[in-house]
Amino acid sequence: MLTIEVAFMVHKELAYGQLEEQDAEVLSRVLSFVEDAPVWGDSTLVHAAARKGHGINEALNKEPWALNELDCNGESPLHVASRFGNKNAMEDLIQANASVNMKDFAGLTALMLASFYEHIDCVRLLLRHSDINIGQRDNYGRTALFHAAMACDPEVVAALLEEGASPSAGDNDGQSPLYYLGKYCTNHERLKQTLRLFLASGKINIDTVDDTGASPLVQAIISNRVAPLRCLVEAGASMQLLDIDGCNVLHLAASSDLDVLQYLLSLDPTLFRGISPNQLNKWLDTPLNDFQGTLSPGNIDYREEFSHEASEAAFAQLLQIAQDENLRWETNVLESALTHVRQSRVDEARSQLNSVVVQREKWKDGESVRYYRGISQQIQAGDFEGVITALEEDIEDLRGQIGSSPWLEDSDSSLSDSSDIASSEEEIDQTDGDEDDNDAYETAESGDEAENEDTGTAL
Repeated sequence: MLTIEVAFMVHKELAYGQLEEQDAEVLSRVLSFVEDAPVWGDSTLVHAAARKGHGINEALNKEPWALNELDCNGESPLHVASRFGNKNAMEDLIQANASVNMKDFAGLTALMLASFYEHIDCVRLLLRHSDINIGQRDNYGRTALFHAAMACDPEVVAALLEEGASPSAGDNDGQSPLYYLGKYCTNHERLKQTLRLFLASGKINIDTVDDTGASPLVQAIISNRVAPLRCLVEAGASMQLLDIDGCNVLHLAASSDLDVLQYLLSLDPTLFRGISPNQLNKWLDTPLNDFQGTLSPGNIDYREEFSHEASEAAFAQLLQIAQDENLRWETNVLESALTHVRQSRVDEARSQLNSVVVQREKWKDGESVRYYRGISQQIQAGDFEGVITALEEDIEDLRGQIGSSPWLEDSDSSLSDSSDIASSEEEIDQTDGDEDDNDAYETAESGDEAENEDTGTAL
């Protein structure tokens, strides 16, 4: 038998979801597998008044026992009033001593609901209550500030922060509210303002990492959320970080959808300096290896929503940009080192070479690290002629690699010429419109188990 929480999920989806008749019928059948399931539609006069926004006192006179009662959706009257933004009903319920910290079946409180649905007056009403617990968590470890971050309402976020809500608190997966930005909102201006509020608090690092070693920027790429990714990049989030598996931004982009790839292509190429297309993760795979894996027969459905050819072309150009940017940088550094050697400036020349060594160490390129350290030792020993010859050859070799294809010659994939797509690349949709927050939230509340397992962000 299923638990009563499942019945609450089903009832909530039937009550608030936008279902086809056939889907509603299937969900209704689930209730037969729940022992002592609440009756669909079972509620109280107080719940009805909370939803309408008036008549609370009259309903309480008839059903005083219903003040903190859960209906068939697993919600108290105060939850219902908060969901619909009925401030007057909330005031009457609180005056009657309704519990302001009571949780519904999913662990949601009235403050969490009011925060998500952007009912700022209701949020302020609850925050004024002496018993309110602003740090209370739902079943997934999320506070009201997390729910406000999902909706990206700067006014609600500001109110919660002013009352001491912690922007650095982690959920059950170690993710802070920053990870939830843009979950149900794509409005760039609201996202930017909300992110600015979090960073201005001085209590959160934009490059903080969760239990998997992923930063908010990394998570935005993994989740294919372009809107928050754009805001994080504009706010200075690092693109250099590796996740817990040693994957860089290019590894992650290999599994991203076309919108994310096209956004990354729109960035200043210098942002990819230090991000190697040859970086090996803990499984010894390069970004190209990972991309080829997504095109294998077992994963072909993964990319069914967009053209394989468009994806290949975009990813090819992304690798090309990263490759060429790093080649140009290293060429410039070696040219500078060569100039210093010719002028017998030992310390300056070795300093330039050291920057290459440091970068190659990050890429775990041991052979290159040993080579350039050897060149540095030659400089220190005064073997300038040998060093000049070696650096001139290295510079010529690096210049020759710029513009070369980053694809493996023996690749089985139908790989595209990255130079062919620049003119045909579609503009990224920067639309400042919001998605339907309420519908998305109801779906999440109803138990999107798949998202729960994958991201830990379902409600």
